[in-house]
Order: sequence, then structure tokens, then C-alpha cells
Amino acid sequence: MLRLVMSLYDPLGLVASFVIHWKILIQEVWRTETDWDSNIPGEIATRWMEWLTVLKSMTGLRIPRCYFSGYDPSSYNNLELHVFVDASAQAYAAVAYFRIVDRGQIRVALVSSKTKVAPLRGLSIPRLELMAALLGARLRRTIEDNHRLKVTKTCFWSDSSTVCSWIKSDTRRYRQFVAFRVDEILSLSNIDEWKWISTKINVADEATKWGKGPSCNVDSRWFWGPDFLYEREEGWPMRPEEEERVDESDEELRAAVVCSHLVMQPVIDAERFSKFERLRNSTAYVYHFTNNLRTTRMDSPGTIGVTSKELQMAENLLWRIAQSEAFPEEVAILKREQDGKNSSRKQLPTSSGLVKLSPFVDDHGVLRVESRATDAQVLAYDTKFPIILPRKHRITELLLDFYHRKYGHANDETVVNEVRQKFHVSRLRVEVRLIRKRCMWCRVYKATPVAPKMGPLPAVRLEPFVRPFTYVGVDIFGPYSVKVGRTTVKRWVCLFTCLTIRAAHLEVVASLTTDACKKAIRRFIARRGSPQEIYSDNGTNFVGASRELQEETSRIHTELGSTFTNAQTQWKFNPPAAPHMGGCWERMVRAVKSALGSIPVMRKLDDESFATVLAEAESMVNSRPLTFIPLETADQESLTPNHFLLLSSNGVREPEKFPTDEGKALRSSWNQVKHTLDNFWRRWVVEYLPTIIRRTKWFQDVRPITIGDLVLVVDENIRNRWLRGRVIGTVPGKDGVTRRAEVQTSAGILKRPCTKLAVLDVEGSGDAQPEAKATRGGGCSPHSPLSVTHAPLYIQRAIREAPSVNNDDGQN
Repeated sequence: MLRLVMSLYDPLGLVASFVIHWKILIQEVWRTETDWDSNIPGEIATRWMEWLTVLKSMTGLRIPRCYFSGYDPSSYNNLELHVFVDASAQAYAAVAYFRIVDRGQIRVALVSSKTKVAPLRGLSIPRLELMAALLGARLRRTIEDNHRLKVTKTCFWSDSSTVCSWIKSDTRRYRQFVAFRVDEILSLSNIDEWKWISTKINVADEATKWGKGPSCNVDSRWFWGPDFLYEREEGWPMRPEEEERVDESDEELRAAVVCSHLVMQPVIDAERFSKFERLRNSTAYVYHFTNNLRTTRMDSPGTIGVTSKELQMAENLLWRIAQSEAFPEEVAILKREQDGKNSSRKQLPTSSGLVKLSPFVDDHGVLRVESRATDAQVLAYDTKFPIILPRKHRITELLLDFYHRKYGHANDETVVNEVRQKFHVSRLRVEVRLIRKRCMWCRVYKATPVAPKMGPLPAVRLEPFVRPFTYVGVDIFGPYSVKVGRTTVKRWVCLFTCLTIRAAHLEVVASLTTDACKKAIRRFIARRGSPQEIYSDNGTNFVGASRELQEETSRIHTELGSTFTNAQTQWKFNPPAAPHMGGCWERMVRAVKSALGSIPVMRKLDDESFATVLAEAESMVNSRPLTFIPLETADQESLTPNHFLLLSSNGVREPEKFPTDEGKALRSSWNQVKHTLDNFWRRWVVEYLPTIIRRTKWFQDVRPITIGDLVLVVDENIRNRWLRGRVIGTVPGKDGVTRRAEVQTSAGILKRPCTKLAVLDVEGSGDAQPEAKATRGGGCSPHSPLSVTHAPLYIQRAIREAPSVNNDDGQN
């Protein structure tokens, strides 16, 4: 069968009304699950033989491909395209014809057709008719795209009134199968182009129904079109008037689902309250008011204040409200069982979250857990039968917030333990943790600084081929006790470190005054030369020295000679309380202290001995290796700061032979020294520089501090009294990351690094929560986002008076 039928080549579908019946036969053979080598079943074999008989008669079939021979060219000005579509349970098809009026004579020609067998999965006839309509719309687009003839009018003919109704209706009312295909049909055609036709005169019916069997007669209507096309438009078929009045089809409509939901308004709206005490007392006052009305009517004086009984009644009402809103079905079933109306003893549904708790209703209508400790005499009733409260409910959140504040915002386990003595809340620890995160007091109390991502190294740390101590960091440490005569005085050490080669220079300072600092700097400049930039902490002595630096430097320049006459020195300060920004010299202070501790001293030193010890410590620090193992050879000594200062690690060099001529000797010595230093700098770039480029901490990006943030200014020297303030300015670094800011506090404007500023999260907890309504007297809602400028007095007192975060280690 396949070999014979596949020999037919009909890309235009001119004989599709014949070939489609072969496709239907192949599908029926497939449905009968006939093997390749088996005989075809009887009925299908009979129809197959009829099809072969018709196939033999096709040898004389001739179809002219010129649509209209001898036509008048002007007749194409009114070219019409008529597409007929039809479907059956076996197949669906579309066939198209051209129609013109040539010199008063109507002529019709077959253009193309397209047929398909129905899918194996059964579809309804209206759906198959819709598939045929879609096939016809696509055929129309193919014909227009492949012809240069301009079609002035197009008509689609279908014998399905349901399809015509779908095309002319709102597609959103129907199911997806219909809606999607109608949308595509309307994108390829217009609604006015679709017309109804009777099944008897629908020419596409030739391809979808077997009837008396397939026919290839050249005079059949398949090749020349239906008879009504040869008539004027007034004689074309029309849809009956009674069917024309039916606008929309009820078939394939979307199912309309009506949901009925009963919403019960609670007596007390818990969303209006921010504290459990206010909610409980307000409810109790309602009971108190109604009780006083009853006693007044009975000529009995009412009470003045709320009684404990009324408070207990208020609490029971709140528990019932929470349970009825969260477990309405369970409450209804258990109450019917308690009243004896549930004769069949209906069990709770297995999907309910209360099944494993074995709940029951007590005398006050409150759901409780039926535990196994019924006979425990030492336990209270609430402990043996805890009250069931739903999580994520407003009343439960207020209750947990009450316990959280009652126990001083302390450990969560304390709150969990106390709540479990009376209540059962699923996933209690999670709920308590959420309450703590939403608590405004805890946000203020537990605010901690967050260090931004470690910034790139400054350029002065990466500058090769410069004179040592061109870029200097300064710090003072001590004091050390020194014997002067019969008295003991204090001395400090002023450390100058080269930021490039990490060399150290030590000077003794008699006091921490600005004048003593200036003298130490003058001695340093006289011995090491004037630096271009000096970096230090924001100490008062350094600030005073910076003001007079230019005057003192210019005075020293006169004495040092022409080499440093034009040198300009700039002093740069780190923000206050930012020791990590001066880690370069802070680490050198530790190295010098270690060197001083390694020198044996039997008694107190005098000034001269102390200066000698400092010189030895300086030599030890400057002879330390900057790298572990040289990269070139293992026998080569490691690079040290002394290589740049003394041309060797210990300052001892072998004597060199110079030429007898003094000029040549000087040139040779200078070139050798320059060549040696250049080699050291190359080793510095290759061996030392790669060891300092990696970040050692603060790897992640964090939320930057912005103007307007409320912060705590961390100060390790003051416990529980950290200043509060608002950020009024930020100083971003070269990489755009803010690492220092200006803070407006009650003590004035302070400049601090971001590692010393703890941002107060008072704008919101990060959870999308509805805004709580205000209550009389204000209050801190456990989950509502609040702004400090509009916050109630409770929040403002929390920010002003809350105990501050303790940070004893001082590591930031």
C-alpha cells in the first residue's frame, strides 16, 4: 500500500479528494494493529480495491494549469478567491477556487487544496470543523503569498454554524482549544469574509466523506467548483433567518465557577492594636461595661475597675476568635460533638493540622490539646491541656510579642519555655525568632557595624622605583619608663614607616605634645629626607603638627641643601577611631614591640641606653624578610628593607675595587649602586608585590551607608553609651564604595569609618507586611514598618534610651 500510494506526487492538492481516502485507509489499518506481513482486514481490503480501480482511471486525467485560457487581462481586476472547508470524523479539508467575470462570462478554476486525516485521539465534529476553518485560512495565506495576482475579494464557506458562531463571538468566553484557533483564524482573515453554506453544495465534502467512493471524473464539481459560483452574488446561498438570530454558540464555553465564602467580622479587630495588654484590657472593659449595665438594672452598684474574672473572660474570647478564624471547620465539628448533636461522631479531616493534637473544647469554648498527663496532680490545668493558637495570626503575634517584652528581649528559649507552659503554637521557635526580628527595641539594642568590602590598596603602597620614605606612615606608641638621675620619666616612641618598602625609623619623643611631635618629624626629615606624603591617625598631636608642617619643613629645607629645596609634603589623616585604615603602621608597631621585647634588659634604661636599644630594634625590624623564599634561586637571600637602605640585609658589604682615576671611580660607584637598587626594586615587584594584593577579610559587598541613615557611633572606650546620630554626608572611595561618613550627633558632627557605624534598621524588617493602624497612645507593632520621624513615643524612646550594643573586643 505504501509503495503504491507514495508514488503519487500532488503538491498542489489537485487530486487531494482522491488521495485523502487512501490516507484514511492507512490510518484504519494502523488502528487495527495489522502487522506489515499480515493481510488487510476484509472491509478495508474491499475499499482498498475500489480505490485501486479509481486509480487506474486517473491515467487519462488532464488538468490545465492555466487558470483561464484566452482571458481578458482586465478581468483580473475583480479576481475573487473562494475557500471551502469541511470536516468529518475521518478527515478535514480545504479547497480554493479563483473566480472572475471575463467579458460577461463567469469562469471558475481550481487553485489548490489541503487535506488532513483526523487525529487518533477523538475530537468532536465542531472541533474538527474549526480545524478545517483554520486549514482554509492558512491555505488562503499560502495562495496569496505565492501568486502575483491581486485578490480583490475572499470568501470562506463552511457548513458548520457552530464554527461561524465561534468566529463572530468573543473568544475569551470559550475554552483554550477554541479560543487559540479562532484568534489565529481572525489574524489571517476578517469576520465578514466567513459565510455559511449548506452541506449538499459544499464542494469540500468530496474530500471528507467516502459516500459512493472516490471519483476522479474530470467533469466533477471538485475540479470546476460548485454550481452557485457561476451565478451572480444575489443567487449565492444564505443562512436561514432563524439561525442568523442566534448570535453565540453555547458549545465549548468556559465553565463558570461561583464560589461562596462567608466572612465573619470579629467582635474585636486585633489589627488595630500594637500590644497584647491593650487588646486584652480593651476587651475586658467591654465585659466590664456590659456587666455594670446588668447590675445597674438590678439595683446593684457596679464595680469601678476591671476584675480578674473579666480579664479571664477577655482572654478566652480572644482565644476563641483566633481559633474560629484559623480552624473554622474543626471548631464546628468539635462543638457539635460537645453539644451531643454529632451522633455519628464525625472525625476531623485528615488534612487538618489538628488531627495529631487530639483537640477538644473546654467549658469556655476554647480548643485545647488532649495530652496524656491527665492524672498529673503537680501540673496546672493549662500545662496539662495547653490552648491551641494558630501561627501567623495577629492575636498570636501580639501574645508572643508580650512574652518577648516581658522577659526583657532576652534569649528566645526563655520565651519558648514560658509560652509552652500554657499554649501550643506550631513551629513556635520560628515564630518567636520572627517576633525578635520585627521588634524595634531589639533592632536598636542589637545593631552592629557591618564592614564594607575591603578597598583596593592605595597607590603609595604600589609605587616602585622611589626613594625610601617618600611615602610615610606615622604613629606613636608607649610609654616606656626611663631613668633620669634619681627619677623615672616616661618616653614614647615615634614610628615612621615607609609605605612602599615597609622600612621603619624610630625616634624618641619626650611627651605627647604637638611640639615634641614636630621635633621628632624634624629629626626624621633631617636624616631620611622630606617625604611627599605623610599618613597618620587623627590624633591631636598629629593635627597640630600638620598645621605647622609647611613652616617647619621650609625651615629645614634651608639647612638640607638644594636637593630637597623644592620638595612639598602633604599630610593626610585617617578618620577618627579607624585603626584598621592604618594597619600598615599598626603592624609595624607590633613588630617593633616584639623586637624591643627580645632585647635583654636587666634594669631601667637611661635616655642614652634607650636610644641605643631603639636603634638596635630598628635594625632588627629593617632586616626582616619581606618574602619567604626568593623566586630565582634558593641560595639567594630574601629581600629586606635594608636592601633599599643599606644595599644588604645587615648593612655589611664587601670592599670594592675602584679605578685609580677619581672621576671614573665616582661614576663606577654610582652606576653600581644604581644597578643594585634597580635589581632590588625588580625583585620587589616580582616577589613582594604579589603577596599584598589578595584580600584577607571583608570579601562581600554590603548595603552601603547612605545619607539619612540612623546610626550608632561605636566607641569601645564608652560602654552602654554609644552616641546616636544621622548620616549627613558620605565619602566614597575610588571604587565607589563608601567607607567613611559624617554623622550629626548631639555632640556635634563626627567623622567616622563605616566599621564604627551601626545602622539602625528602623524603616522596616525587610518583610512585606501590611501597615498597622494607629492606636491610642502609640506603640511598637511587632510587624509593621515604621519611620522614625513618624514613629510613636515608644520607638523614639527606644532609639534614645535603649541600652547600646557592647563590643568589648574592639575588632572591626
